[in-house]
Amino acid sequence: MPELLENRPKPRLRGVLHQAAFSVALVIGTLLAIVRRYPALVDGAFIIIAWVGIKLLAEYAHALDWIDFEVPKAVSFGLIVLIGLWYAYPLAAAAMRRDAPGEAQARPSGQRS
Repeated sequence: MPELLENRPKPRLRGVLHQAAFSVALVIGTLLAIVRRYPALVDGAFIIIAWVGIKLLAEYAHALDWIDFEVPKAVSFGLIVLIGLWYAYPLAAAAMRRDAPGEAQARPSGQRS
């Protein structure tokens, strides 16, 4: 069995690093496009990061018996989703209003609703 492991091709580090760099560039490019279109999402991301930091400190304090309570994971994830929706929904609604044709353009002139 060890001889089978010795004869298998080894991945080239350069190829793996190129693939990782390409993947990171692709993700960063996509995120930059989203952030340029919706800059308020950055504020939401900072609030989520702050919440995760507070949660980690609370877990650490609970592990050292400094505090007696623990924040349930469901509550933590729910709060992250609520923060995300709090920032994402108004931006999405504004984008839909901006991208959708207005009622005045949709109706022929002279017609009333």
